[in-house]
Amino acid sequence: MTATRRPHSPRLPIIPLPNVVLYPHMPLTLCLSEPRYCQLLQTCVERQEPFGVVLCKTYDPVSLQGEPFEVGTLLVLERWTPMENRHWLVHGYGGKRFRLMETNEAARPSKGRSSAAADEERPVLQATVSWLQDRSDEPAGFTPAQCAALGALFLEVLRLSQRVCQYPETLPEGLPTEPETLSYLIAHYLRGSLVLKQQLLALDSTHARLSREWDALRQMREPLLARAQIEDVFGPDLP
Repeated sequence: MTATRRPHSPRLPIIPLPNVVLYPHMPLTLCLSEPRYCQLLQTCVERQEPFGVVLCKTYDPVSLQGEPFEVGTLLVLERWTPMENRHWLVHGYGGKRFRLMETNEAARPSKGRSSAAADEERPVLQATVSWLQDRSDEPAGFTPAQCAALGALFLEVLRLSQRVCQYPETLPEGLPTEPETLSYLIAHYLRGSLVLKQQLLALDSTHARLSREWDALRQMREPLLARAQIEDVFGPDLP
C-alpha cells in the first residue's frame, strides 16, 4: 500500500517525535500507539494527504507531549501494518522540509501535568507551514572530488563505529553523487547530538551542511581510530 501526497498543502497535521530527525529521501519506521495518531494515519491514508514529523525541543514521557522545533519534514507513507493493541507500524521516507508558521494552540502541551484522559482528548497538532529548500544562489559548492573525499571519510567513520562501538547499521550500498542528497544521507547516519542533527536539517545551504558534516566526521574519526589501534595491540576486551 502506498499513499500519494499533496505536497503544496499549506496546513499539515504534525507528529512531534522525542528522538528522531527525519531528512528528505531517508527512511523512517514509526510505531504509532496513541489513538489520535492512529486515527490520523487512517485519515491521511483515506484522504491521500501527508503529515509531518518534527523533533521535540522538550518531551514529557508521562503525558507523551513535546514542544516541537520549527523545522520538520513530510513523511511519505509507503506501508502501514496493524499490530496488537490497535497500534500501527508505519514505514515511509522523508519528503519536503517545512517550517512551522502557525499552530493550533489547543494541541500544544500544557505547562502543568495533565490527566491521561485530557492528553488522549487533545487534538493532533495542526500547523500552517512554509516549504524550505536549499539556496540556489550560494557560491560554488562541493566539487565531485570533494564529495568523493567526504563520502570516503563518512564510510570510514561508519566502519570504525561498527567495529569499535558495535553499531548495527548496514553500510549504504552506494553514495549519491548529488551534493544535497549526499548531505541528507550523511546527516541521517550521523550519531551524536540530536540538536546538531536538527541544525543540519534546518540549514538552507548544501555547502554549509556538508561543511558541518565534514567537521563532525573528522572529530568523530580521531577517537575511533585511536581505539581501533589500541584494540589491534591489546585485543577488543578493554573497558
